[in-house]
Amino acid sequence: TEPQEAVSLLADRSSRFSVLVTDLDMPGMSGVDLAQHAGSLDPPVPCVLVSAKTQELGPSRKLFSDILTKPVDASRLAKAVRGACSGE
Repeated sequence: TEPQEAVSLLADRSSRFSVLVTDLDMPGMSGVDLAQHAGSLDPPVPCVLVSAKTQELGPSRKLFSDILTKPVDASRLAKAVRGACSGE
């Protein structure tokens, strides 16, 4: 729920995370900023975006392995996560 907490968890154990699912608008840090951070790690952590404002992304779209528009059903989210984990 807190992007800074995600940053801390990734810093401590980035190799333990297969994928990061994030929203676009969050307190203190945007989903774009969080995806940039996750992508800069070694190894990089792929990101899936879930947002109602996907049209606002512009060139930042490339930071995400998949972009889902809210509301998202569980099967679509699971498919996006599997795709991000497998690099598809």
